[in-house]
Amino acid sequence: MKTRSCAVVVVALGVMFGVCSCSALLQTPLAVAPVGPAPGSAASADPAGFLTVYTHAEGHPYDEFEYYWAHTEYNIYTPAGEHVKSVRNGEYSQSPIPRKVALPPGEYAVVGWSDTDQLVKVPVVIRAGLETTVNLQADADSLFPKAQPAELVHTPDGRIVGWSAGLVKGN
Repeated sequence: MKTRSCAVVVVALGVMFGVCSCSALLQTPLAVAPVGPAPGSAASADPAGFLTVYTHAEGHPYDEFEYYWAHTEYNIYTPAGEHVKSVRNGEYSQSPIPRKVALPPGEYAVVGWSDTDQLVKVPVVIRAGLETTVNLQADADSLFPKAQPAELVHTPDGRIVGWSAGLVKGN
């Protein structure tokens, strides 16, 4: 009898540990207001729109003494949750520059890792000929120069995510 109750306790602890560790890995994405192109941007004649996402950057060994920093991958979804594409986020394999992705105009959701080690879900609006920039990193001053707080989308803790989608009309 003691062996059986001991086995039940061990199994229960294992299940409890498994549930706790899985919930830490599967954090609920943080939804924020929709991000769109910068206000006053000049549209190109391209029928596609563009998306650049500054995800968390990780250090990777280049050789024995040097590292390079690369942005982590992210995924793009439709508003209904259908997967559109996974983005390997660099212009080349060891690039510190995030990749600019062409997308048909419309609404999407970006899911990627932020610098706060949090999985973040950001709704985005893509307009023809314009670039939408999403910032999931801590420093955003150089990405949104001269921006007024009302023009920007912020996380609940105040970090800048991007330009408000409501500022640019069209498509």
